[in-house]
Amino acid sequence: MLQTWIYQAIVLLLCVFLVWEIIHERKLARQLTAAVVLVPMVLRLLMIK
Repeated sequence: MLQTWIYQAIVLLLCVFLVWEIIHERKLARQLTAAVVLVPMVLRLLMIK
């Protein structure tokens, strides 16, 4: 149970960094790359496989 909480905390931190990257990046290609990576991270955060 504790491992699941730690895993979700790490994924949440990654999601926050990815959203930060999307907001502050000027290049569209990098924004899209971060958005593509963000989708599976959000699914993992919600425990959807």
